[in-house]
Formats: sequence, C-alpha cells, structure tokens
Amino acid sequence: MRPPDGSSSSSGPHGKHELLQPEVVLYTASASASRRRGRASADLYALRALLQGYGLTMDERDVSTSKAHRSELKSLLAARGCAFSLPQLLVGGRPVGGPDDVRKLHQSGGLRPLLDGSPRPCRAFVCQACKRVGSEPCSECSEARNKMLDHGVMEQEEERRKLVRRWMSCWLLSGGAQQTVVSWSNTIDVIGRELFIRCLHLVSRRDYGASIASLNREFNSVVRDGDIYRLRRKNGVAEHWIYLSCGNNNPPEWDAYDPSTGRWIKVPKMPPAQSRFWESLAVGTELLVFGSAGVSLRYSILTNSWTGLPDADADAINTPRAWFGSASVGEKAYVAGGLDPSGTNVLSTAEMYDSETHTWTPLPSMNRARYGCSGAFMDGKFYVIGGYSSSHQVLTCGEEYDLNLRSWRVIDNMSQGLNETFAGAPPLLAVVNNELYAADYSENNDLKLYDKLDNKWTTLGKLPVQSKDKDGWDMGFRACGDRLIVIGRPNDSTDEKVVELHSWTPDGEPPVWDLFATRPYRGERIVCAVMGC
Repeated sequence: MRPPDGSSSSSGPHGKHELLQPEVVLYTASASASRRRGRASADLYALRALLQGYGLTMDERDVSTSKAHRSELKSLLAARGCAFSLPQLLVGGRPVGGPDDVRKLHQSGGLRPLLDGSPRPCRAFVCQACKRVGSEPCSECSEARNKMLDHGVMEQEEERRKLVRRWMSCWLLSGGAQQTVVSWSNTIDVIGRELFIRCLHLVSRRDYGASIASLNREFNSVVRDGDIYRLRRKNGVAEHWIYLSCGNNNPPEWDAYDPSTGRWIKVPKMPPAQSRFWESLAVGTELLVFGSAGVSLRYSILTNSWTGLPDADADAINTPRAWFGSASVGEKAYVAGGLDPSGTNVLSTAEMYDSETHTWTPLPSMNRARYGCSGAFMDGKFYVIGGYSSSHQVLTCGEEYDLNLRSWRVIDNMSQGLNETFAGAPPLLAVVNNELYAADYSENNDLKLYDKLDNKWTTLGKLPVQSKDKDGWDMGFRACGDRLIVIGRPNDSTDEKVVELHSWTPDGEPPVWDLFATRPYRGERIVCAVMGC
C-alpha cells in the first residue's frame, strides 16, 4: 500500500526497501478552548472515539497550548489550500479533514484503506494457567487456557468508557435540557451505530435503562434491541445480578440486586397468576418464571416488562411442566423432566430455549422420567440430577446430555447423599468454573463439592444459613460469576423475618463466607436466579 503522502519506500538499515508507516496526527484544542466553540467539543469526542475504534496509535497535538503545533498545522493546511479549522486529522502529513469529512470517509469505507499502514498497539499473551506473559501463546500449557490481552485495546476501551461518561455528565449537568454542548440528537449519526454500541458495551448495565435509554428515542432503541448485550456476551463482558423473591405474594414480587453498587432495584410486578409453587431460570437478558398448571412468564431487562406465555403463544414451551431440572448458558436454556399441568404425569421429555428467538426446540428424551430434580451445565454438557421417579421413589442417579451427540447417559449414584428426603426441595446446585457444588439443607448443613472422577460428594465446610424445616424450600443457592451465593435464615439467629445473602469464591481452602446483603422475609419459600449479561 502507498502511504497517503505519495511516498512509496525508504532504505532500511540493511539496504532493503521498507514500507513507510503513515503517521496519524490529530490536532485539537484544549477542553476549555473547545467549549468556547460550542459544538467543537462534541465533534472532538466523537472523532477521537471513531479513530480509536480502528485501534490506532495516534499523536494528539493541542494547538491551544503550543504555538509550534499551531504554526505547524497552519503551514500544512496552507500548503494544500485548506482553511484552518479544528479538530483536524492528518495522515502521513496530508490533511484528511475535520469530523464531518472523517465521518463521511468512515461511512463510505474509504477511511480504513487510508489507515491500513498506520501503527497499531503491540500485543501480548497472558497464559491463564501459569500467568506467563509473552509475545505468543505459552508453549508449556494447553492453548485453550491461553488468553490474548491487547494492552492498546484495553486502553482504548477505557477511553470509550470515559467518552460515554463524558456524554452522560454533560447531560446530567445540563439538567436534561434540549440544547447542550453535546448534541444527543445526532450522537449516533456522528460516530456511527456500531461504534456507539462498542462504546456502550463497557458501561455498567445499571446505566442503560435509567440514564442512557432515557436520553432520546435513538438511544432507547439501541438499548432495547439487545445489540449491546450481544456484544458484551461475545467479548466476555458480564455483570451478574441476583433476582430474588422471598415474600408470600402470589404471584411473587421480585427485587434485583446489583453487587457493584449494593443496591436493590424493584422489578415491575408480574401479571396476575396463581400457582402452588414457583421456580425461576435466568437466560440471556430474560428471567423465566414457571408455576404449576402450566403457568409461565418472561421478564425482559431490555423492555423492563413481563410477558405472559399461555399455551397458545408461538413462543410457549412445547410441553408445559413444573418441578423440572433446568440450566442455562449464554442465550440458551435447557429444561428436562418435571410434572405435567395435571400434576399426575411424570415427564422424561427435554427442551432447549433460545432467548434470542424466543423459541423452544424439543430435545431427545431422558432415559428415565423424573420430577423434583435439579439441572446444571458443566463442561459443555447439561446434567439432570436427583428427583423422584414415576412411582415417587427417590432417584439417586443423574443423567448427562451431550449437546454434540444429542444423547443422554445415566450416571448411577450421582446424587447419593444429597437431601434424600421425600417432599424436600430439589437438590440445591451451582456450578463455578466447571465445578459442581451443592448446599445440603439437611441437619448437616454442609457445602459439598462433586468429585467427577470418583462420582462422589466431598464436604468442604458449613453453610452460614439454614433451612428452618430442613426441607430446603426456604433457601437459595446459585453461582454468581466466580462466586457461590447462598440465601437463607442465619444459623445464629431466631429472627424469622430476615434472610441473609452470603458469598464465597472457591479457592481450594475451606469456605469463609462473606455476608453482603439482607432482605425481609415474609413467606415460606425463596425463589432466586442470577442473570449474567
């Protein structure tokens, strides 16, 4: 490729001809000087974000603090018959133009060829097994456990985060006025929808609804169509919120807990529905809630609203069920077993739910029908564990579903020793880093770890909360990112009107639980789910 200034090559240190890298220079004025120009400040932030989206190493020169830079820019522009204006982009000594010119080039596809030869940040690899840093994957560890970190990109992402915060700060300081330094009505047009989403996907999800979506219709549309969360999922960006119901309302009332702020957020009320018991499952950006007699509802964080799923709906589950095993990974959820709406027929059928398309796909049936079971997703496979048979006998076996082979395998004695009491809650299971844990709600009140090789459970330590009647219905146990959380009434208290939320990050040592929240308790059962998106 020829550099923008028309030069083609130069002699290298060994006499070889090497391609010149075009220098990318952005001439700007300081923030205080830009404010006097009104819109220029918004243009600068938009232009800077657009260029950083190309992963460039860029030289930014402030003409308001350096007479030399100002004279330099004037000379370069005058030599090509261009008027003086700021901000101004030059590549290889050739003026490209201001924000409008650069944006038009970007939208037409002409900017990338112009910048293809420009310097990029260097990359480094960090081995997740031994933490060795090098210029290529670790040769001593499995390549699957190596993760490439681009330090330049990390810096650029932080700049994007600052950019969006700058926009939000300007809007908040203006009191929400229509005319501000930053023009909200054309922000997406200035930097492009794709780059705008890339900026937003690193902002905390708590800001999407309350701050960003409320700015204007375009921002609201970007948040509601789910593209931000798809990009977050693709790039491994996730915040885990806890959804909890611990009252005696029917249908249940939900609260969401944001661990990053320690705040509880009220979830809109569910549509009227009645059920003897409820269970929940978080998948993608949705909270699915199921009741007896085929009742099922869906809450979306994109719209902050509930949708009922009667049998007639196209996106309703194929086989209505209750008291089944379930697990989710990304935008997919898996369910198996349970009781039909009549409560008399035990099911062996299984289904997969896609939260992107709101469709249920039948899967091969399990080898054994069961209800009152639990589900887990581990090592890329779906497990259904425990429960009761069609003859209402306790099942200690589990079943493993291989997504690639589309087949089930029975694992004998997989749940042996876990709450083998009739009418108790399904096993309380959680998976962290592909390790399966269980909260034993019996008299033992133990935290247990599943040994995959020996097919047995080992005790790690005690739980900080307890089930009053030792039936597990008044406890919750979930994975929250790389932590385990357990919810219930404290061991050392007689107060039956409060539940505690404790967490522990598995580290190979006996568990040391951290109390991070409490909640009023006004019922007999706890229903909870963790949504990571």
